[in-house]
Amino acid sequence: MSDAPKKRTWFQFHLSTAVVLMFVAGGLMWANLCAKVCGMETWDSALFKEMAASVPGDEGRVSITGRSVYWGWPFAAAEAHGFNQKEYMGIAWTAVAADASVAGAILAATGLLLEWLIRRKERQ
Repeated sequence: MSDAPKKRTWFQFHLSTAVVLMFVAGGLMWANLCAKVCGMETWDSALFKEMAASVPGDEGRVSITGRSVYWGWPFAAAEAHGFNQKEYMGIAWTAVAADASVAGAILAATGLLLEWLIRRKERQ
C-alpha cells in the first residue's frame, strides 16, 4: 500500500475552509439584511400654502417629516420611504442580482484563496 496522501479533486474543500466560508457568508447576510436608516428629515415649505390653510395654527407652513431605510450591500436592493405616516416600499431587482453576484464573487475568492494557501502548505 502507498502511504502517499490521495490527491484532492478540484472541487473538494477542507473543513477549515468550509467553516471560514460559513462565517463570511454570515457576515455578507448581515450586511445585506441590516437596515440602514438614512435619517429623519423635516422640510418646511411655504409652497404648500393650500395644504397648510387646512391646518389650524400653522401660519401658512407645512412640515413634512420623512425617513428613508435601505437594505442591501453594496447596492441598495430594497428601500422604504415614509412621509407623514405613509410608507412606500420598492425593490430594485437589478441591485438584488448585483448584490448576489458580489457576494458570490467574495465567497468564491475567499474559498479559492484559502484552499490555495492550505494546499501550498501541504506540498511543502
